[in-house]
Amino acid sequence: MSLSVVKESMDYLMVLHRQLDRCAELGTRFWIVDPKMPARDRLKAFIGCIWQLYYLARPVVGKKATIPESLGDSIAKLFEKLGGNEKGILAAAWNDANQALEQIVKALYLEGLLVRVSAISIE
Repeated sequence: MSLSVVKESMDYLMVLHRQLDRCAELGTRFWIVDPKMPARDRLKAFIGCIWQLYYLARPVVGKKATIPESLGDSIAKLFEKLGGNEKGILAAAWNDANQALEQIVKALYLEGLLVRVSAISIE
């Protein structure tokens, strides 16, 4: 009987996965009341995370899917929306940020970059 072990090392895809996890966590945390961090600041952290994911994902997407270059400008404009004092503006910006995140995740999925395969085969 022989044993084959496939080793993994930290790579660019691991960085993408970690950033995607951060975005999911921050997107969820937006809805949790936290007196230490106002909703506007939580939303800024979420949008900033998506913006960073956008720039991290662009180099590895392009064979089967695309991330529009205009998406970066759209994410940047979300920060401008946060300048207003209207109550509904935060939820609208959160929704727009999630739509941007959805486009990035969809592109990563189409490229086959969201599934990690590790194997140990025993013969």
